[in-house]
Amino acid sequence: MKRVAAEREDEYRSDWLHNITANYSADQLVFLDESSKDDRTILRRYGWALRGQAPVDVVSLNRGIRCSILPALTVDGYMAVRAVEGSI
Repeated sequence: MKRVAAEREDEYRSDWLHNITANYSADQLVFLDESSKDDRTILRRYGWALRGQAPVDVVSLNRGIRCSILPALTVDGYMAVRAVEGSI
């Protein structure tokens, strides 16, 4: 199933895409991406168990310290990276 926002306006999206491709080159664009990590990030969400039994994983529920990373990406690689303790 593909989900599409009800507020999406295909005409505005195509106008925006035409504006970007007509007025900018790839080396002028910078994209930001946010990631975070805490002690629960790598916990399993699925597992195997005998038929009729739920899988059990004994883990600490302590979240620990959350770290956030904000890289600025260009066609040439990372332009800048900022890592902070806590949430952004």
